[in-house]
Amino acid sequence: MRKTIPLIIFSLIFSCLPIGPTNAAVTLSVVNNEAPSASFYTSEFDKLVMDFTIKRSDSVADVLNVLTFENTGNARNYYDISKVIVWADAGEVGFQGMEIDEKLGDAVYKDSSNYWQLSGLNKVVPGVGLRIFISVETAARGSVITGKYIQMRLSGLLDGGTAGQFNDGDKGVFLGEVVGPQDAVLNSGIQTIYVSSYDNSAPKTVIKTPVANETISATSYKITGATRDQGGSTPSEVKISITKSGGAAGQETVVTTTGANFLTWEYNWTGITDGVYTIKAYAVDWIGNTEIVGAGTTVTVNQASLNVPSADLSLVSADKASLPADGVERATVNVIVKNSVGTLLTGKEVSLASSRAGDKITATKYVTGADGVAIFEVSSSTEGESVLEASVSDIKLSQKPTLLFLSVSLKAGDLIKGASSSTVYFYSENGKKYLFPTKAIYSSWYSDYNSVKTLSNTELNSKTLGGNIRVRPSKLIQFVSLDTPWKIMDSKVYAVSPNGALQWLSTATLAKTIFGNDWESKIVAVPEIFKANYEFGADIVKIDDYSLTSAEAINSIDAFGGVGFYTFKYVVSAFQITAMQSGDLVKTSTGSAVYYYGADGKKYLFPTKAIYSSWYANYNTVKTVSVAELNGKSLGGNVTVRPSKLVQFVSMDTPWRIMDNKVYAVSSGETLQWVKTATVAKAIFGNNWESQIAAVPEVFKTNYKFGTDISATSNYSLATQQAIASINQNKNLSGGSSGGTVATGLIQPSDLVYQGAFRLPGGSNGTSWLYGGTASTYYPKGDPSGANDGYPGSLFATGHEWEQQVSEISIPAPVNSRNVNNLNTATTIQPFSNIRGNMFGSFEMPRVGLSYLSKQGSQTSDKLYFCWGEHLDEGNYGGSHGWSELTLSSPNSKGPWRISGEQKYVTSDYMFEIPEEWASKYTPGKRLVTGRFRDGGQGTQGPSMIAIGPWSDGNPPAVNASLASTPLLKYSTVYYDDDPTGLRAMTGYRHSDHWAGGAWLTKGDKAGVIFAGIKGIGNTWYGYSDGTVWPEEGPWPPVPGGERGWWSDSFAGQIVFYNPSDLANVAEGKKEAYEPQPYATLNIDSLLYNVPENQFRYLGDVAFDRENGILYVFEYMGDSAEEKPLVHVWKIK
Repeated sequence: MRKTIPLIIFSLIFSCLPIGPTNAAVTLSVVNNEAPSASFYTSEFDKLVMDFTIKRSDSVADVLNVLTFENTGNARNYYDISKVIVWADAGEVGFQGMEIDEKLGDAVYKDSSNYWQLSGLNKVVPGVGLRIFISVETAARGSVITGKYIQMRLSGLLDGGTAGQFNDGDKGVFLGEVVGPQDAVLNSGIQTIYVSSYDNSAPKTVIKTPVANETISATSYKITGATRDQGGSTPSEVKISITKSGGAAGQETVVTTTGANFLTWEYNWTGITDGVYTIKAYAVDWIGNTEIVGAGTTVTVNQASLNVPSADLSLVSADKASLPADGVERATVNVIVKNSVGTLLTGKEVSLASSRAGDKITATKYVTGADGVAIFEVSSSTEGESVLEASVSDIKLSQKPTLLFLSVSLKAGDLIKGASSSTVYFYSENGKKYLFPTKAIYSSWYSDYNSVKTLSNTELNSKTLGGNIRVRPSKLIQFVSLDTPWKIMDSKVYAVSPNGALQWLSTATLAKTIFGNDWESKIVAVPEIFKANYEFGADIVKIDDYSLTSAEAINSIDAFGGVGFYTFKYVVSAFQITAMQSGDLVKTSTGSAVYYYGADGKKYLFPTKAIYSSWYANYNTVKTVSVAELNGKSLGGNVTVRPSKLVQFVSMDTPWRIMDNKVYAVSSGETLQWVKTATVAKAIFGNNWESQIAAVPEVFKTNYKFGTDISATSNYSLATQQAIASINQNKNLSGGSSGGTVATGLIQPSDLVYQGAFRLPGGSNGTSWLYGGTASTYYPKGDPSGANDGYPGSLFATGHEWEQQVSEISIPAPVNSRNVNNLNTATTIQPFSNIRGNMFGSFEMPRVGLSYLSKQGSQTSDKLYFCWGEHLDEGNYGGSHGWSELTLSSPNSKGPWRISGEQKYVTSDYMFEIPEEWASKYTPGKRLVTGRFRDGGQGTQGPSMIAIGPWSDGNPPAVNASLASTPLLKYSTVYYDDDPTGLRAMTGYRHSDHWAGGAWLTKGDKAGVIFAGIKGIGNTWYGYSDGTVWPEEGPWPPVPGGERGWWSDSFAGQIVFYNPSDLANVAEGKKEAYEPQPYATLNIDSLLYNVPENQFRYLGDVAFDRENGILYVFEYMGDSAEEKPLVHVWKIK
């Protein structure tokens, strides 16, 4: 325990320092804006007598507390002036008074001093100043003497009491820290009060809502206002008129009074349409005095947002929070779509996505009806928590319900362990497992191990590790070392509070009073490495600071409210931390725990001295940083034993016991390989191999992955592992690629950063780029002498749609400008050439795909793969694919080849590469995707993906050979031969859709398969753009102008994203090829240059630079003046 040190001397010293709100270096500035000379009459109000602005000379904000002012004229309080009101400027600049400006209060007249005073204001004075108005209400006829006048002035400073504080008799303006003015400020204008024998003053009317320049998004609106009579009469009616800009003057209508004599009133404005309107209102009193109509209030009505879903007001809810992960029981999810004013929206297409790829989501009603509701059903065969996200019109809704899929054999609150381990976990109601890091922490919750369930290692490993469990509330803690025997690392003893925070017991007396005479025996020794698991509360300095009863009431871990878990709840500091560099060893001055600062900006803990010693010989390079600096960095996890070392897992008891008889060699990437025999260990690590074993507590076993066993010296390269020189390298924290593993994260639309666009060059070899860009591919080795502008390589693409020849072009730096003339232009590297020869004959409406791929199998050179097809090609299973060399003038093309079991409507429009790591695992020997989307659903009702590898069928395959294929994405056709229900379609599918190209994006540990194209929205028909529907059989209607085909009410340029994990499940037979659905959509309409109202097709093909993470999308006819495509460019973050 530590003693409390009294701070009496410190307090005495500070009590001697001067206290006061004044600041001698700062003055109060007053600018007199002048109230004009005017004539007032009896029973009038809002009559301006003074207008001034106050501010501090240093332009720092302050607070107005008190001000005083006096009349230098002869008008008398009460008899001539019935009321004085002080206002702060609000609404439009200048004095409006009633209901518009902010009323600060009615001033109080001080008879003894002949001035008005307004105190207790507490009104903020901005640094730029506060404009203040003083107005009067004149007295009624009978007490006023005609000709009396007002000339108001702001009092000069008189601060006779406590300096800087307002006392009775003081005068001036008193802010929180500044007072003034030194001299009185006199309004030069004079206002004279006259008595008339009759009321000749008109009423005053203000419109309260809407305010000037407001934008209204509604079809009806309640206009409110206020009216008050000048001159002593009462208003008899208030009339309003609403005039649309460019239209006839609005008709005057009497408003409805909601207060006595129209003191407040309203008018229901209905049948509103878009436009700019001026609202005017005026009043007439019972005598007939009519108010002069002012300029009115101008507003804009824009109802476009009424059809836009509101992310915040729309509702997403599930009918249950948890359900068995049996793949059968379903949760019903209702999505209620509303606009910004809460109106239900009908006809909206809704999609629902899960944070987990394995969940099955079925739309029972994905288009909202009159009730605004879309309905989905969600089931899963995989345990865990799913976060559901609904999207409407590319808007992601804010509410994200969670579903917890529970093991059929587990329930929340179970204690579990694996079959081959003694480590015990708590299974929480959130579906995660939480580790008991020490036996003592376990014993703070449970008295024995009788209720611990043993799971298979596979089942246990499938549960996400949520973190560590803390000591139970009502217990005591002291932090110790991990050494044997352990040492006390923190002399303080802490009590665990009901919310899990640690509170220091400041004296032994308090500990004894709260916890009893044997309080010391109740202390739980916790290794200091787990100190970061806890938060710290207020010290216990008196008995009332801790409730043992409340703490003892926490009788389960889930009842702990989640804060009992290790959740890394650090707050990032508000300043930029520069002291810590990647690779630093750091600690704080108050703790001995050492961390490694990684290249990813996170800190990593050395959990034991042995693990630290596997990397470093001493502590000489450990930096001491502030607690704020260290806590400002997220905890990335634990440091593991260095590659090239040996590991054996032990208990945390004293003395420790061997928990796993196996000895493991550590490989890069935190991987353990079991060394199966002592002979092999000796051959690799030397005769003293046993002395090289690092004893690692079993609780840290989850920090490692497990690789293949070492049964021979050839299974492990000691030199390779010794070359792992840093923890950054071992953990792959450089932020680079996935290091040969399949990416597991998902690329989101927000990861695509638009860079701009560029134009295409002129024609060559008798053809051009007109109507081109329908096929393209990226060539990483192209244009080697090009500019070093961050856009290396080149593009191969097809030109004029009629000739379908291929050219290679450079990639200039894109420019983000809406003026096409500002864009850079590519140059021709290889002129147009016919690479297909006479392989396919001629096409009336061709479809074409291109893809570059480095040499595969027994090939000796890189290839340019291609496919050609026809728009009208129903039932054609013939040759469609081939390859050529990269020298276009001598392509030496080979083919054509068929795709086994697939018609051209599914395979012959686009091609792209599959990442090598993914293909090696799921489609061995097949590195290419080929596919097609055929409008009208005659191929599939959505894009298709068929994996092929022509080199695996020969080098080259025989002419008209049938290439082996693996479907990855294939929805049903419109004929429903394979789907009588007709439901196996892409979510939101329209016959008018057109997906023109795709790419398999990767960046670091994230990936996503994208398709670019146009999406039909609203009603869909086959016919003409004017809405003419073409019947399947006669009689035929008159042929209108325009192009015949599939149409919708409107189209949107989009990029849709598919999850590669879904495609992997298809490849492995775990899912049907029609089950994957997009997990995200990016609307790119705003970036396109050529978007006619009824454009049938306006996107071309897609190309991807995998090494640099650059996406290229051709916009068909984007360079509309030249009738050529443009190329849009995105970079992946």
